[in-house]
Amino acid sequence: MFLAYSCFQNFNVYQMDIKSAFFNGELNEEVYTEQPEGFKQFGKEDGVWKLKKALHGLKQAPRAWYDRLDRDLSQQGFKSCSTNNNIYFKTEKNGLLITVVYVDDIIFGCNNDKWHVNLRCP
Repeated sequence: MFLAYSCFQNFNVYQMDIKSAFFNGELNEEVYTEQPEGFKQFGKEDGVWKLKKALHGLKQAPRAWYDRLDRDLSQQGFKSCSTNNNIYFKTEKNGLLITVVYVDDIIFGCNNDKWHVNLRCP
């Protein structure tokens, strides 16, 4: 639907894959992990580490990433679609910017040439 609408509105469309998405999520609860091989503290080999940020493969990582992305996009003036939480839009003057998020992939399109240089992603 997004691509069809983008063609209809003559949007410039961009796509990006956030390689470190799940490392940027901030945890809202206490999560502990065993020390990984090769990084064990001498004398505390049976100890655990308290995580401050999400790790790739952690069950909470996708939610932590999405919460941070949602907060950052909202701070930049994006509104979330009422029927699909993965679609954001921003309107200014004669411009429309639509962003679609799927896990750690983002596709966005706009009809305002000035936004092509000024896009800021979290």
